[in-house]
Parts: sequence; C-alpha cells; structure tokens
Amino acid sequence: MMMLSTGLVAVLAAVAAVGSVESFTLDLNPSGDSKGGAFDNVGSISAGSSTISSVGVKAVEETFRAMKDKFNDELFLYETPLMEWVPSSVYRFDDFMDGLNVMHSQGIAGKKLYMGGDCGHCHMYGLINVAAFLAQAMKETIRYDACDENSWDRVGPEKMYPIANACGQLGQSYQDYHCPPGEEHMECPIDPEMTITAVTNARWWGAPGPLKCGPKSLYPQTGYWDFNGVCDDVWADPPKYCTDYEGQKGGKAMNDAPYANAAGRTDVEGCCWWGRGVIQTTGICNFGKLNYFLGKRAADEGRESRYPSIDFCRDPEAICSSEEYKELKWIAGLFYWTESVQSYDAGGWNYLTELHKFVDEGLSGDAFINAVSGIVNRGCHNPPCGTGALDGGPERAENFYKIVDAMEFSFVEVKATPKPTPAPIITPRPTPRPTPNPTEVKPSPVPPSVTTAPAIRPAADPPLVRYTCGSFEFGPNDQTIPPTSGVTFDYDLHNLVDVSVGLSLKDIKRSIMSDVAGRLGCQENSIGQRRVLQSSEFDSIIGLESPANDLPDNEVVCRIDETKSDEPTVCSPVNGGFTLYAKPGTSNAILSSIGNSLKEVVADGMNSGRYESTFVDKAVYIGDRQNDQVILGEEEIMSTMELAVYALSAACGLLLCVLCVILFTRVSRDREKRAKLEDREFQSYMMEDGEAERLDPMGTGFQQPGAYASRRSMMNGNIAPFQRRISREASSRMGDMYEGEEDFYSNPTGQPPMRGGAELPSSAKSAAGYSNDQFDAATEWS
Repeated sequence: MMMLSTGLVAVLAAVAAVGSVESFTLDLNPSGDSKGGAFDNVGSISAGSSTISSVGVKAVEETFRAMKDKFNDELFLYETPLMEWVPSSVYRFDDFMDGLNVMHSQGIAGKKLYMGGDCGHCHMYGLINVAAFLAQAMKETIRYDACDENSWDRVGPEKMYPIANACGQLGQSYQDYHCPPGEEHMECPIDPEMTITAVTNARWWGAPGPLKCGPKSLYPQTGYWDFNGVCDDVWADPPKYCTDYEGQKGGKAMNDAPYANAAGRTDVEGCCWWGRGVIQTTGICNFGKLNYFLGKRAADEGRESRYPSIDFCRDPEAICSSEEYKELKWIAGLFYWTESVQSYDAGGWNYLTELHKFVDEGLSGDAFINAVSGIVNRGCHNPPCGTGALDGGPERAENFYKIVDAMEFSFVEVKATPKPTPAPIITPRPTPRPTPNPTEVKPSPVPPSVTTAPAIRPAADPPLVRYTCGSFEFGPNDQTIPPTSGVTFDYDLHNLVDVSVGLSLKDIKRSIMSDVAGRLGCQENSIGQRRVLQSSEFDSIIGLESPANDLPDNEVVCRIDETKSDEPTVCSPVNGGFTLYAKPGTSNAILSSIGNSLKEVVADGMNSGRYESTFVDKAVYIGDRQNDQVILGEEEIMSTMELAVYALSAACGLLLCVLCVILFTRVSRDREKRAKLEDREFQSYMMEDGEAERLDPMGTGFQQPGAYASRRSMMNGNIAPFQRRISREASSRMGDMYEGEEDFYSNPTGQPPMRGGAELPSSAKSAAGYSNDQFDAATEWS
C-alpha cells in the first residue's frame, strides 16, 4: 500500500477545509506572492537562474529545459540489481526533448501530443500530461535501463524463460497485433527470413539473453534460458566463457530440446515485433504506422517523412539501435500515448476531461494518476479489468508526484470551484500483517489556502519512519538532546528472480520494524499517536526511527544458503538497522544491552521464517558480517550444542585411542628392554673367566662383575630367568617344546637335575643354538 505523502495529505486537508466554498486558490508560487484569481493571469516564476515568463507550448519547453539536470540526475534513474539508483544510459534529457518537439509539432497520423493551449495557466495541462507519461515510462523501462522488451515470462514446470518469448509473452502473439478496420493497409508485412537480435536486456546475474528472431533454417527449434547455468568455466575442456551479451555473469541458452512459450511456440520465425522504446511499442500495426507516417514508406509514397531512410518494417530495432536518431525511443512511446491514452474515452471517463479537472481542483489525490496507470498497464481506467489488477500503482503515483514537485516553480494561480475527488485507488499488499502505526515525519504547517506539490524523497534516500514510545515528553524549553544508539546488523535477503529487490527490502523492513516495535511494547492508545511502553525492561526508550527500507551492501557477497523455495532466487547482502532514542541520562551500556536484545528479536524473526512473504522468500541473519559475529536463534543454538557434544565425544574417543597407543608402546618398549637386559646378563654369565680377563686386562670389571653376579644368582637358586630364556629361544627355533620341558627346568620336585641335562634331548639343545657344554653350564646346580 502506498502511503500518501505529507504534502498530499495537506492538499486533501485543504480541500476538505474549503468544503462548499465557491472558489479555491491554488498557489504554488514559492515566493509566496499571491496573484488575484483569473486564469489568464500568468505568473513570472523563478527557476534557479531561469525565469518562466512565456505561455502555452513555450512555457512547457522552458520549464523542461530549466529542469535538464534534474531529469538526468534525479528522475531518469536506473535501478541496478543491487538496488543502486544511477543515471540511465539509455534515456537522456536531450533525446527526450527532441522526441517531444517532433510529437507536439508534427505528430503521427494527425495526432499530436497535447500541450495544453495558450491561456495563462494552460501550460500546466501540458506539463501534467507529460508528467503522467513520464511516470509510466519511469516504471516500464527507465528504471531497467531497457529499450527492448526483456524476456520475463517463465513457463512450464521448470519455470524457465522460453527463447520463443520473442514471439509474445503471457500467451500473446505480437505478429498478430493487427490494425483496426480501415487501417490494415498500414501494417508491416511479416517476413519469415527477418533476423534481428535485441540490443538491450536485463542485467541481473543469470538474466535471460536479448530477444531474437530468425527463420527456422537458422533456428530449427528453440529451447529455454537456464538462469542457473554456468557460462564462465576456464577449467573446463574446452574452456567456457559468457558470450551471449555484454556484461553476462551467468545463465545460458539450452536448445537441445524444444521448449514452448505460453502460446506454444517453439521457434522464432517472424517474431521480430517485441516491445521497443520508452513505453514498449509492440506489434505489426504500431511499427507499420510509424513507417507509414514517419519512415521510409512515407517517403516512398510521396508523403512528408521525418526519417526517410529508416524502414521501421524491415528494421524495427532502429528504435533502440539508432545512434543518429536517439529520440526514436521516445517518439515510439509518445506515439502510443497520443493514440491510446490521450484519446481514451470509455466507461464515462475521458482522459482530457479528467486531466483538466485534476489541474483545476488543485493537483490533489491519486485518482487521476491511478486511472492513467490502469489505461497503460491494463487497458482500462478502473482495474482490475479483463487483464488483471494494476501492477505497480504506488510506484507510478510516486514517480508522478516526483515530477510534479520538480515542475512546481512554473505553476501559476488557478481559481476554480472544487469538486469531489474520487477516493484514491490503492493496491493492497499480497500478504498483509498487523503493524503498529508509525508516526511519519511531520511537515511544517501549511495554510489552508496554500498547497505545494508533495515532497517525495528520491528512491536512493528512503523516507524515515518513526515510532514514539512511552509517556516521557520534553518540556517546552528543554534543549536537551536525547541519547541515541544505532543498532546495525547484516543479513542476506532471498527473493524470487521475478520479484523486485526494492519491494522485498521494503516488505522485510516493514516486518522488522513491526516486530521490534512490538517487542518494545509500543502500542497506540486511545488518545492519539502517543504510545505506552509496557515493558520495564525498555522503559528508557522513548523513540524508534528507521529508513523505510535497508540498503544492499555492494562490497560483499551472500553466503551459500538453502532457501525454502523450489524456485530460483536472487540473494542480496543487506546492511540493516534502526536508531533508538532514549531518556536523558541513559548510559551507553544500557543502550548497547537493549540494542543486543533487539538484534536477537530480528535474528529470531528471520531464523523462524516470520518475515517471509510473497516478496521475501527467505532472510538469513548474519549479524556482524565483517567480524563474523552471528546471533543465533533457539533452533540454531540447539543444533550448535548438539554439534559441540558430538565434537567433544569424538575428541574424547580420539584421546583414548592415543592413550592406548602410548600405553601399548611403553609396554612393548619395557618388554624389549627387559629382554635385552636378560640377554646381556646371559651373555656375561656364559663368558669364561679367562676370556673376561682378556677382554678386561685392566681389571675394571667391565664384564667380570656381571658374570660373577649371574653365577651368584644361580648359586642362590635364581636360575629361572635363564631357564625361561633358553626355553623361549628353543621353542621359537624348534616350533614345539617337549611336554614336561618346563617342569624339567623349573624342577618342582626339588630334585636336582642330572648334570649335563641328560633329560633334554641333544636336538633341543642344538635347536636352541647352544652346545652341550654351554647348556650344562647354564643349568649347573651346586
């Protein structure tokens, strides 16, 4: 729903105030000088360094030329995929003025652009007529920087863009747009061999390529445009590059199989009649009339021709591609305007009559511009009609009043009898939700008899919305500035590819502010616009302020995230936030704590899907994107805790495994050390005394003490280690021990074994690697 501007509210209030008064004065003179009441009284109004002092057509032209910079820098703006508003490269003021001059001086088929006449105030009719035209152009094409019609109709279960959309979208067939009876001779003939590619198209990531037409010999079948396709892959074999149009970043044409448009076409033969120009001139009749009156056919048949070298039937793309005649894109739209809008008279609604009424009654209300938008968008002044509801009504009305506001300096006094103004036609939101009523920024008081055109902010500077909370009020002489705190956060906004990012941003901001205001306890009471703060937790907050929408962050990219929809979406990284106003003396620590609590509210709203709607497919809360600090919702916290438990369990298991490996390694090393120690002791014992003296001539006892110690151990009955060693080595080499062998070595009966070990076969001694003498020595008992 479009909210009436403050200036417009003042206008309506002024009209209501005069009621049945016989005269109503419209004074839009910025100087405040009042001129007495006749229509032929022309004011001399200053416009910067210019002065509008002429009447009629010249006054219209002077007004527009004084606005050249405003048109180029503030009105003819293109909205980039990241919602930046920049001057259009396709639509410029000089081309607009050239087209305007052609259409009001020469016209087409005897039809000229209405400029209002020569009375003192009549130039205002002409200005408002052109303003209504430009309001539509700004919505239809200028905001997209497009001259050619974009492929926008998604068809089939896969919801793809058929290549055959060039033939017509929404089930239409542009080559079947015939002229009415009596004008059929003006139509363009259909040439099946004509081959054309559009020069402009959409520019979002993966946007469909430009429309094209050609014979079946060139395009036997047409498929679809895959907006998810990857066209730039230098690692592929062979490498892939984006070459369908300049600036392409994604998407690709898929022509492996036929894919029908909404009318069933799977070819583009004879389909060169898509929309072109500022209000999308379409079909063989309209292009034929341009050629018949302004183009090559007029020259060939001996009529005056403005463009004798251009055959609009052989090259309709000249409207968008001509560098010599850039005004053609404007002429094509103005021709439609003169033929279909200026001449509109249906259902008791006559365009020129309503135009005069709108000016005479004070330029108030949205009824006039909404009716005009209905004619352009749906073919009727009171949509919904046969083709559906009005699309983009609030945006068209906002565009209209931007232009009216910019032209204000040239308006003069109008004295007229007020008449009832029809209630504005409002386009309802598809998914309304209850919202605390925000207090709009209040304008300065306007005298009842004086009104100005509504002041509307440029799209790049969204209007502020304010909530007033609590019962605290400053005294009449209190100059204290209340403490403020900016609450900022980042999030990723996902919307379907055919939904405007701007609408999505406005919709989610409305939801966020409603949520935050509700958490603060801001409720409207019965007295008026003051609110009563219900929660003591936030009793220090006296106000809440925010732009009507957040702005995308062009320096970062979205995080990869699954969206809830099966349909493709566009993701925009967004910087969000609002400002809190607090009572004097509120500390920064308290404001910071409240801000963090409100961030949690926003995070929960996004994580729970509370902000999802027709315009918002999903919102993913990021928090502080730069420092990667994220506030998680309850589900995310639980998921994180579960993950932490799993991670801790895995870490404990890994630690246990490491400890087991370490323990096993230590045990193995101890066994190895003990085995080596036994080996050294055994070798020392087996060494003869004389050999020990030979190896240790100095008598240091390097080997001898070990040998004597070992023998003493054996003499004291500690022979078991040597018995076990012999037993192990014999077993490992023989593979089998004789039964009773261990009993023989351990001698459990206490009887001394026979010297020489007669009970152990010689084969066992030999297998153990010892001679009989060595074995006897090892088992000697004394």
